[in-house]
Formats: sequence, structure tokens, C-alpha cells
Amino acid sequence: MSSAYRVTVQPTVEPITLIDAKAYLRVDGNDEDTVIAQLITRARAFGESVTHRALATQTIRQEWTLNAAPGGTLSGPFDERADWYIYGQGIGSSPFGTVPYYFDLAMPPVQSLTSVETRDDVFSTWTTFTGTTSLDSTMEPARLYVQDPVSAEQWRAIFVTGYNTSYPVQMNILQALYETVAYLYDNRGAQYLPESIVNRLSSCKVDWICCKSLYPRLQAS
Repeated sequence: MSSAYRVTVQPTVEPITLIDAKAYLRVDGNDEDTVIAQLITRARAFGESVTHRALATQTIRQEWTLNAAPGGTLSGPFDERADWYIYGQGIGSSPFGTVPYYFDLAMPPVQSLTSVETRDDVFSTWTTFTGTTSLDSTMEPARLYVQDPVSAEQWRAIFVTGYNTSYPVQMNILQALYETVAYLYDNRGAQYLPESIVNRLSSCKVDWICCKSLYPRLQAS
């Protein structure tokens, strides 16, 4: 099974306010407010790329494409029967058990689920899934459970995720973001961050996707 996601609604509130960033940088006046605000956004985006967490509230659309199950004599290897038990295990559950199927959601912490859609193949139209679903946002990554058998080839979920005032960013991550802003402020045009900052962020990484480089490149402002 393959998975991909896209941020459809960008954050409007950053985890660090401009006032707090200026206080941390010991900057007076408003001449560099725009620059510092851009650095805050870059720091948050970099932190997300390392921790695989949504450090500010945003909306994500995630899609999954299921691997085709082994076919029978007409659609698969000759004289090989379909093994639905293995197929069920591949997507998270056995069709003979009572445990529902599940999909791991990207970029925790997930706040709420907006919609779930399916389509039979890439040439079909997305339709709203009418079966029973359940969201467990207490896990990392969060899980979308589906009670009915998973038969569609492609699935899509839209959900709101990210830390907010009710569930603030962890202090060690927040400190790393402040240090990132300070480093970028003092080193305009820097492409990489010090190892100490990267290691602090990496210690809070959620492994719902493959690991990236230990030194990811900073996004351009």
C-alpha cells in the first residue's frame, strides 16, 4: 500500500508569536518584523519536516492506494487462488476477525476528521464513504478505522491536524524552534542547521513515513 498527503489549508497561526520571537532575539522596533515572521514560518516548516508532526493547525488531504490482491485463474497467476487472508493482513486486519481495517494518518496530532472518500480506480470519481469509521487521535500516528471490508482501490481522507492553544507544542520542540529562528536570524542564507538543533527535533520524530536525511535542507523563504 502506498500513501501520499498534501496540505490543503496552510496554518494561519504559528507556534511562535512575533512578539515572543522578537523578545527571544532581543530585537526592538518594527523594522524587521516581516523578516522575523518569515523566519518563524521557515522554522516551523523545517521542524515539521524533521519531526513529521504538524506544529500548527492545518488541513491535510491524504490518499492511499491499495496493492492488488492475488487474483485467480482469470486475472492472476495461472492456477493460483486468491488469498484474501494475506490481503487483509496487508491493509491492517484479517477479514475473518472482528478488528476493523485501519489507515495511519499523517502529521499528528490529528484534531478532527472532515471526510472519507473512495474510488475503485484512478479513472473513477471520488465518492463519499458511507460505511462506519472511527478516529483514534490518541495514537501517534493517529488511526482511521474502517469497520466495513476494504474493497476500493483508492482511499482519501481530509482532516484537521496540528498543535493549538488547547494542545500546545512540546517544550523541547518549541525550544528548538526558537533556536532555529535565532540561528537563521544571525546567519541569513543558511542552508543547514547545527547538529544540536536537528538532534533535538529528531528525538521527537513520529515514524509514520520513511526516515529522511539527518540534515534536511532548509526551505527557501
